[in-house]
Amino acid sequence: MGKLANGMVNSSSKAGPLPSELLQEGFYRYILLEALATLGTLPPFTGLTLCTLEEPKEIEEGFYVDIEISIDQKKCWGRLLLPMDFRSLWIRHFADSSIEYVSKEVAKSTFLSLGIKTGSLSVKKSEWEPLHLGDFVPLDKNSYDAHKGTGICMLMLRDIPLFHAKIKNNRVELIDYAFYYEDTMEETRPKKSAETPKPLQDEPRKFPSQEMEPVSIKELPLDITVEIGRIRITLDQLMQLTPGNQLELPIHPDQGVNLTVGGNKIGRAELVYLGEQLGIRILEI
Repeated sequence: MGKLANGMVNSSSKAGPLPSELLQEGFYRYILLEALATLGTLPPFTGLTLCTLEEPKEIEEGFYVDIEISIDQKKCWGRLLLPMDFRSLWIRHFADSSIEYVSKEVAKSTFLSLGIKTGSLSVKKSEWEPLHLGDFVPLDKNSYDAHKGTGICMLMLRDIPLFHAKIKNNRVELIDYAFYYEDTMEETRPKKSAETPKPLQDEPRKFPSQEMEPVSIKELPLDITVEIGRIRITLDQLMQLTPGNQLELPIHPDQGVNLTVGGNKIGRAELVYLGEQLGIRILEI
């Protein structure tokens, strides 16, 4: 980092580190203040006051992001620390704001493909690979009645749910926003107790070590989503969608459904009943 700092100050490509820690600390503070000043001019940060703390707080839990800084082919790595309380305040601030993150021109020219999810199945890779065209696979979950052409679906952007919706008369009506969240360390990490319990015995207990057996990748489950269609809209149109809006199905489910993993298409199938069990018959794989 010292060589990078001196390289920015001096034009020489062979510049060494800054000669003293005092100069290094001053340069770091200068770069940080310049970065904060630049961030303060960007639209998302309007109304926020960015500042530095003289005494940095001790971060007990949070997130970090490794960043690469590159200037004139000189590189160094830094770590951006995000405490949990900062993350909570950040989410709360921007959840209630009406900041325009993307310009209208960009939003109107950016097209997205939204999947209409009605079912899913989970199979091992070793079970999926031998399948052939025409094979029948039962669905694990399904919310669509193929006989009546009605049901409940989820409007998806790749693997992110956006809206709950219902299907009727070859139209999709948005019912409500989908709830989507990520597990955080705060939710999974046990809280520290106020008092540290005393050990029950002086000698530490020894437990036999147990190694996990490696699992073949072919035995890992594939979570396959069944999409009865995809809707192509612009980012501008997506940001204006609200519950109550209706969208036209681009294709009737009788003409086939998409099979996707993580939002990526891996095949096509048709919805068929085997008795009362709804499943898919492979058309393309």
